[in-house]
Amino acid sequence: MRLTTSAALALRMISLLLRPHPGTRPGTVAEVVEWFGAMQAQDLSSGLWSLGARL
Repeated sequence: MRLTTSAALALRMISLLLRPHPGTRPGTVAEVVEWFGAMQAQDLSSGLWSLGARL
């Protein structure tokens, strides 16, 4: 099966928690960080925005 560009983008957005995940959805900041293994940001406000966008 060949992976299309749009399917690859959809999978990427799901893995980044920027689209609903079909199996599970983290409900807390700790669960988001656990999903990724770690989080990194250039400054506090962008880090908080990134966590909030995924919740």
